Amino acid sequence: HTKHSTLPTPRCHLYAMLVFVTASLILSSETARTMLQDIFAAASAVVADHYVLCFVGIVALAGLCSFFGRTSHSMTETPGLLVLNKKIADTGGKASIYTKLHATGGGSVQDRTDNCQEMVNQYYDMATDFYEFGWGESFHFAPRNPNESFRESLTRHEHYLALKMGVKAGDRVLDMGCGVGGPMREIAGFSGANVVGINNNAYQVARGTAKNAKLGLADQCSLVKGDFMNLPFEPETFDHAYAIEATCHAPDRTKCFREVFKAMKPGGHFCVYEWVSTPAYDETNPTHKELLHGIEVGNGLPTITGASGVTDALKAAGFEVEECTDL
Repeated sequence: HTKHSTLPTPRCHLYAMLVFVTASLILSSETARTMLQDIFAAASAVVADHYVLCFVGIVALAGLCSFFGRTSHSMTETPGLLVLNKKIADTGGKASIYTKLHATGGGSVQDRTDNCQEMVNQYYDMATDFYEFGWGESFHFAPRNPNESFRESLTRHEHYLALKMGVKAGDRVLDMGCGVGGPMREIAGFSGANVVGINNNAYQVARGTAKNAKLGLADQCSLVKGDFMNLPFEPETFDHAYAIEATCHAPDRTKCFREVFKAMKPGGHFCVYEWVSTPAYDETNPTHKELLHGIEVGNGLPTITGASGVTDALKAAGFEVEECTDL
């Protein structure tokens, strides 16, 4: 019998070296670097003008690559969109519905507020696989320290949140808008707490539940299909609560925060990472408005407010704001 080696052949090594050396020489050339910057700038301009079409195209390409590159699929793997939604036409239909709620499709803030639940569900039906493929299981940003990997920055960001809440082993903690449960699992493992996530997207709930079971965390972490504007929990159920770039999807932050306040025990902490506009934002500036709307379209947001809009809503919901920091 002939043994087949999976190691690269010397010729493969030679090709790799040639590519590496060629790339190094190209990048060391000032003219080449300028040319690459021009290419990237032109590509960025195209994406800016046609971002919805580009988004659908990238998701479709990722799905096709995954479809032809995989022979099996389970809810705990990162699948392609084609495998899950069966037809690329389904993605196009969702994108069409989603786009109509934004200015690019003739929609308004009121349209997005009135149809917020549908809008966010359409967004995450399309984006979840792409997020996992390119970003991981924690759908959020994090400030990154020197010599720190991307994954390490996300983990530190989640640990910092747990420490700020004062979470300890045995506490019952609510995750508002939990995605597929990446932060939930990290915080539970870090602190020993029991974490319950609320999520209105059925697909994400199914994936997160499968991941918890595969990792043996079903007794410590759970996802509940429900609306965080109307929480399905008894009053004073949780010791603490958190939201990581999730309540920015709420059509009414004050109402959303009141639901959290009611579900928490007195003395608990609610920690929030939120998307906000900076004090430099000028709503009369057309460029500022266009950039802000691009973020809303690209992230399934009804609208974006300043930091005071979040703290005012927290206070109106009954919370005492102890700290507000620009990270």
